[in-house]
Amino acid sequence: MSLRSYINHQLRHATLYCWVASIAGIVAVFTAGRRDVFAIALAVCVMLYAVAYYYTFGTRCPRCGTRLLFALGSFGIHLRLPAWYKSCPSCGLSFEAQRDEPAKA
Repeated sequence: MSLRSYINHQLRHATLYCWVASIAGIVAVFTAGRRDVFAIALAVCVMLYAVAYYYTFGTRCPRCGTRLLFALGSFGIHLRLPAWYKSCPSCGLSFEAQRDEPAKA
């Protein structure tokens, strides 16, 4: 698996979790009068954003450890890496390089 496909996978998951968490946040806003529904929607929203942040901050360059999706955060919502993002901004590792995968038993 190339590093680009791994990053695309992580980026899709982070973005989709953020979208679903946004829906839960909207439900929480519109149900603020009902405490039980509000509490559940707010808890779901917080948990989904926590998972999205895990994907965002957990995707690191295998060579230097730079948080790769964090570097893309200021460029809007993406479901895949933009064409101009070709290498790690810190060490220059190409995203076309193969990612080391652990052996499967």
